[in-house]
Amino acid sequence: MSTSIKEALFHGRKLFASADIPSFEAELLLQSILKKDRIDLYIKSEEHLSKKEFSSFQSSVQRRLHHEPLSYITGQRFFYQHQLKVSPATFIPRPETELLVDECLRYLNATSPKNPQLLELCTGSGAIALSLSSSYPGLSLDATDLSRSALQVAQENLNKLNSQDRINLYHGDLFAALTEKKLYDVIVSNPPYIPSQRIPELSQEVQAEPVLALDGGLDGLDIINRIIKESPLWLKTRGMLVFEIDGPAQVEHIHSKLAESKFESVFCRNDLSGLPRIMGGYQK
Repeated sequence: MSTSIKEALFHGRKLFASADIPSFEAELLLQSILKKDRIDLYIKSEEHLSKKEFSSFQSSVQRRLHHEPLSYITGQRFFYQHQLKVSPATFIPRPETELLVDECLRYLNATSPKNPQLLELCTGSGAIALSLSSSYPGLSLDATDLSRSALQVAQENLNKLNSQDRINLYHGDLFAALTEKKLYDVIVSNPPYIPSQRIPELSQEVQAEPVLALDGGLDGLDIINRIIKESPLWLKTRGMLVFEIDGPAQVEHIHSKLAESKFESVFCRNDLSGLPRIMGGYQK
């Protein structure tokens, strides 16, 4: 006997409720399998699933019950107007990271640089670079990452959005990945910034993400310190460095390091929860 969309959703929601997983995630899993919009699930709720479709749904529900991130199961994540591919090789883009995109666009719109050049470090799925490329015509971008697997996903996202002519991907460790010396108007990054000892305390879902994208060393600042120290060699005069941080505990240290590297007008922006989320400054 086959199962209807309505029955499948009831089954998924019931299991998720017992595990304190939001019930709407059952809808998202079924949408992904059936390639239907949410409204279609309700309009066609009496339609029956094939055995293969229902088996896939059951498998996806079990994966989620075992704390696999929803985005890894569906293979996609919405970020700044785009549906992007993600995989266990990539960090899952968060809504708060859109603040980095907003800050870069604010700077570019205010300064209107000629032939604007931007560098993204630790690009992962390419979410930030792609969002900036589509939002600011004429912007030329380079993006680096230490993970070849993450860069393969980024390349697929570039191809999907026809951005391969505007974004160059480089494999390697931060600036060392670049094949030529040039100066940028903006350097942006969402680097690993979680202190190592806190990794085991994170939710099982977050722990499923690449440790390379999470672990920032003993105090969470290993990569951030390197970026701050090396960025002046790659920025134009009055160029901007901006990056995401872990929160209040890192602000004082980062402010000091930015001043030490001669950055001016150091700034800190809060996320929607009111917590410090991005910091940066301008090259002298």
